Amino acid sequence: MNPLFLVQQQLADAVRYPHTQTVLDIAPERLAVYRELVLNNVSSFIRSTFPVLRQICGDELFDLKISAFFQQSQLDSPYFIEIPQFFLEWLNEHDDGLPSFATELAHYEWLELDLFRRTGAAELNTAQLLTDPTDTSRIKLSALLEVGAYQYPVHQLSVHYQPTEPPEQPTFLALYRGQDDQVHFMQLTALSAATLQLLMQQQECSTDEAVITLASMVPVMSLDQIRLGVHELLQQLGRLGIAAFSE
Repeated sequence: MNPLFLVQQQLADAVRYPHTQTVLDIAPERLAVYRELVLNNVSSFIRSTFPVLRQICGDELFDLKISAFFQQSQLDSPYFIEIPQFFLEWLNEHDDGLPSFATELAHYEWLELDLFRRTGAAELNTAQLLTDPTDTSRIKLSALLEVGAYQYPVHQLSVHYQPTEPPEQPTFLALYRGQDDQVHFMQLTALSAATLQLLMQQQECSTDEAVITLASMVPVMSLDQIRLGVHELLQQLGRLGIAAFSE
């Protein structure tokens, strides 16, 4: 094994497991300071990304989860900003002791961070495009838009509202970064959520193509009902600046 890699591995183990004996030639006091700095940085990123979940869980339980994550995860990315995603993935397998909605709430809060810091997204040139769709309009969605489907109403959860069972109807949300550079959400119907997911999969299809595809997916609704719902949704997205249309 590469000697440098061996030293790095020993240092990582010493930081993760403070009560284990280390063979490193580092004073315990110095190692403790380094360990505290690393853990504080990891904790800071996780705490700031999941504020509602932390408030609901309480600091003691949440910090225990952070410590367990710190010990059990490899964290092989050099970017601290990616730590919340690693924590989310870890939490999906280690949500014992947490409310039943914890992983869904964590995903919702992480998605807000992801959209806020997302770069390289193609902006919609609404000055050159229509903001009101016709049946033949080609639809272009902002890359700063995501759709979430949840059993729990994650956007309403708080210290004062913690349902023990999911409601009968799921919650569909569109999260987007608006023209003010802030992340917002809008609640969707099942049809609206299906429409957005379809449009995100089929880049720049026409309004009528989307309606016809949706009609085959939702046979209980008439073509006119679907067309009306799609047009109303697209008009709303156009006003928000996260959808544009061209002929």
